[in-house]
Amino acid sequence: MELLQEIDCKKGRKRNLAKVMFSGRMGSGKIIYRSNESHEWQHIRFHVNSHEVLISSLVCQGEWLKVFENPEAGSFYFDPLSISKKGRFVSLWTLINFIERDQLGALSAKHFHEYDCDTSQTRLLKQTTHSDVMALGDVLTSALGGTAITSWKPIDSYIDKYMQAVVCNTKQ
Repeated sequence: MELLQEIDCKKGRKRNLAKVMFSGRMGSGKIIYRSNESHEWQHIRFHVNSHEVLISSLVCQGEWLKVFENPEAGSFYFDPLSISKKGRFVSLWTLINFIERDQLGALSAKHFHEYDCDTSQTRLLKQTTHSDVMALGDVLTSALGGTAITSWKPIDSYIDKYMQAVVCNTKQ
């Protein structure tokens, strides 16, 4: 089968543009099905072992992928290329764009999280806040030391539950 897809890196979605199926293996044999119909946009399913993450990561190198948007709080993103797994521990970078500046004037914050897939806990390892959205502008605060910023805590927020499902390859 040959599949032509369009990937929207900023919104973390994809759609099929064309599909061709063959009677043989690896694109050989006669064409048994052809569709040039453009399909609706679908959100990319982010699971560590998913081919969609691999493909979107290669296409969207250096792109933050949007996970969640709340009109009152802001937008939440993660960097699939930053996912690192060591045994039961998985770490990755996330980014939050705020609707309004916080008390220090920040419009965005980058966080480096670690998840314990066996105990369903998370902790914050690194953090920076920025004067502009998407971690651009001046760095206003930074905590990039060698020790964790927070201690381990149970995963209870929607975002942390979603990210645990992504990085630990579990069902939501």
